[in-house]
Amino acid sequence: MRLKVIVILILLLVMGGYVFFIGIQEFKDQALISADNVSTGFKGALTSLFNLQPDGALRHFDKVKREIELLQNQLPALTKFLPILKNLPPLFDNIDEITSVASKLTIKLDLLQKEGAGFVLQEKGLSLIKLLEEVLADIDQLDSLTTNLRQQAKEIDFDLGDEIRTMNHQLQSSKMFLKSFISWLKEKKPHHLVIIFQNPSEMRPAGGFIGSFAQLTLHQASMTNLEVNDVYDIDGQLKKKIIPPKALQSITPTWGARDANWFFDFPTSAKKVIELLEASRTYKERGTKFDGAIAINVHVINDILRIIGPIEIKEYDIVLDHNNFLPEIQRNVETNKNKNVLKSATPIIFEKIGTLKDEGKIALVEIIADRIEKKDIMIYLDDLMMENFIQNMGVGGEVTRLPKDFFGEYLAVINANIAGG
Repeated sequence: MRLKVIVILILLLVMGGYVFFIGIQEFKDQALISADNVSTGFKGALTSLFNLQPDGALRHFDKVKREIELLQNQLPALTKFLPILKNLPPLFDNIDEITSVASKLTIKLDLLQKEGAGFVLQEKGLSLIKLLEEVLADIDQLDSLTTNLRQQAKEIDFDLGDEIRTMNHQLQSSKMFLKSFISWLKEKKPHHLVIIFQNPSEMRPAGGFIGSFAQLTLHQASMTNLEVNDVYDIDGQLKKKIIPPKALQSITPTWGARDANWFFDFPTSAKKVIELLEASRTYKERGTKFDGAIAINVHVINDILRIIGPIEIKEYDIVLDHNNFLPEIQRNVETNKNKNVLKSATPIIFEKIGTLKDEGKIALVEIIADRIEKKDIMIYLDDLMMENFIQNMGVGGEVTRLPKDFFGEYLAVINANIAGG
């Protein structure tokens, strides 16, 4: 029996003394509305929670809590007429505790949204790790509570529906990811990530031509170095001559990092970019090994400029904002100056992100979420556990993997604009 049916039954019993006065059908309608409030509120809370929307989750959990309190207050009188309901208080207590823990979790997630970037950029990585450990503890407690809840419900033939099962699965997945991620962040050795700036004005299967990239160094969750480079400088150091894909052979005899994002599957492109960068003299002599890659469409930078405001590039006596950034980058592509503009602009952008006020931080999170959905931001990590989670969250940019029982057709249109042609 589903939760909604039990709630309806309870509500009908509560109002049973008045059934002959207002009519059975009206009772059913009112009961359905109340039952829907519980079901909709709980489902909405879970959706908001896993979409990192803490304010929405808190509103929904508060709604569920009020409904549960109402039912708890009514149960003592009802159990006289229906003894089976004596088994419900522990179940409702568990739901109430789940709501309480989840509400605390949403507050921590809200803090993570607002302060996470600042912790990284302002070398407060240990504070970020501590917050993530607190989030993990809440998720672990929720996982235990929801597992117990499902067992309690099963003992009284009480079907809680798909929402709890989905929540259980997502909690376990999130818990496994956070354990790996926190351990990764806490390692004493630095981690190197390559930020790939992709320009869709010259399309590539993975997003756009790579004119520049940045090496981001993290040490225990703090950014300790950000180095922006022109991809041609690195490609010029490659001693190993690699034959490029056939479509590129008409414009270049060798394959370099600039064209390594030739694969529609982003993890494959990211691995190839990393392979060619690590083979260059610069990173080979340093012994640098990249732990992953983040692809950023230049339109993302334009959106960020809307939030942080104009930035001054003194070397070129220009002020970049969301109105002139894309035209300036595109204008300088042919003159090969875009590398210097990005090299100067990127550290300033990161610095201003780290000092955003709450309103700006919220706007930044919304923009990033939107750009992730549009595949303008994609992430690859060489840690299998974390990479699987990233792909499950829709951030991996991998080619859709169809289930074996899939019936239908799959179409992916892939564009490549080679040398402006």
